[in-house]
Amino acid sequence: MYIRYQRAAVASEERHSPRNRATLVQSVVESTPSKATRVLWAGTALSIRGGRLVGVRLIGRSVEVALIKQGSDHIKWVVADTVLTDFQASMWLKASKFGK
Repeated sequence: MYIRYQRAAVASEERHSPRNRATLVQSVVESTPSKATRVLWAGTALSIRGGRLVGVRLIGRSVEVALIKQGSDHIKWVVADTVLTDFQASMWLKASKFGK
């Protein structure tokens, strides 16, 4: 099953059933930011210890990166400072062409 967002669909481990559908819809509404956010997808993913970074977005004053853990195909948005150093960020910026 996939969770549909404005500009992407993300694989979900939950199965479709009437019982968990209400909680799934509620969690999507709560996790979807009220303001439209712009996601910049990387042309080249950056491999780090935790997996691969494939995108960047700005939520309020917090910069988040899209992390795909090893052995998974799910995107998890994490605060950039927790997984990325300034040096890694500058190298990733030089190596990758970010697009919409």
